[in-house]
Amino acid sequence: MKHIITFAIALLATLPLYAQNDEQGFVQVTGYASREVSPDEFTLSIEISEGDSKGRHALQEQEQAIVDALEAAKIDVDNNLRLVDNSSDYFRRGISLAQRRYELTLHSNDQLVAAFDALHPLGLSSVTLTKASCSTLEQIRDELRREAICNARNKAQNLAEAIEQSIGACIMIVDYNNDSNTNFSGLAFKRKSNVDYAVITVESPKQFTPEFRSVRIEHQLSAKFELLPE
Repeated sequence: MKHIITFAIALLATLPLYAQNDEQGFVQVTGYASREVSPDEFTLSIEISEGDSKGRHALQEQEQAIVDALEAAKIDVDNNLRLVDNSSDYFRRGISLAQRRYELTLHSNDQLVAAFDALHPLGLSSVTLTKASCSTLEQIRDELRREAICNARNKAQNLAEAIEQSIGACIMIVDYNNDSNTNFSGLAFKRKSNVDYAVITVESPKQFTPEFRSVRIEHQLSAKFELLPE
């Protein structure tokens, strides 16, 4: 019985040492990757209205004018233009003002300029840029994850070599949620700048040059690698 107690005490005494050695067998680092991203997809809100004043065009005429102008600018109307709101407002005199709002999706900066230039002469109620985004954003995030883990491995290897050791398998990865801000603000005009998270009404479309500031997308993770002796 005495020998059993002595053995148990000796075993307990060695546990902190094993734990310490176990911690010394790993290296934990942080991996990081980033990329500058610019918008390549845009949404325009186009509003038309039919009032009671003389010289106003019927909604159908305005719609046809929009379609003709966009097709002349080589923009795919069938797949990228859709009706999102159709309503009427009534004034005290009992006169109805019909209104419709469309959304136009554009897939390049050149298309954005072409659309504004095509719609400007039509005298529409409003043409507003409501969204600017990057169509490959999720693909870029996946690529940054891979770059971040490679960055972590390189860091771990450099640290190991500094103490004449090497790294083995990666035994832990903590992937942080890096939802970077992707509001592409910074749409500038030659004569007027009015930026509000890329939501802007163009008063003089012929005088503007879109200049979007790129957004930095970042990804960070923590990784733990086995530390092996040489």
